[in-house]
Amino acid sequence: MSKAWDDKARDWISSLDHEWGASDGFFAKAREGIFDRPRGEAVYELLKSIQLPDQDELDRKLERKLVSRLWMIPAFLAWQEHRVAHRRGDVQSYGVLKVRITEAIDRILNVP
Repeated sequence: MSKAWDDKARDWISSLDHEWGASDGFFAKAREGIFDRPRGEAVYELLKSIQLPDQDELDRKLERKLVSRLWMIPAFLAWQEHRVAHRRGDVQSYGVLKVRITEAIDRILNVP
């Protein structure tokens, strides 16, 4: 794949790693039952920005690190919903964002 795409993939991976690992990351907070809607919207916008190369190039190589950051997000968000509810978070908004994020990932990974 092109160097420009590789650079973008590294940026996306770095941003997703931050959301998973940093104390202020959306997924890190969700793990604690904290729904940070603005942070979640930022994750959604990040996912919307991911554009994979054309299919022929994609068939040759898909950045494994990027896929490894994406594939578990929908299940993780579903698992954390009860924690958000337990902490009396906005479960309805969390659910809506969970669906939007899942749809964005489905688009990226070309889920049938």
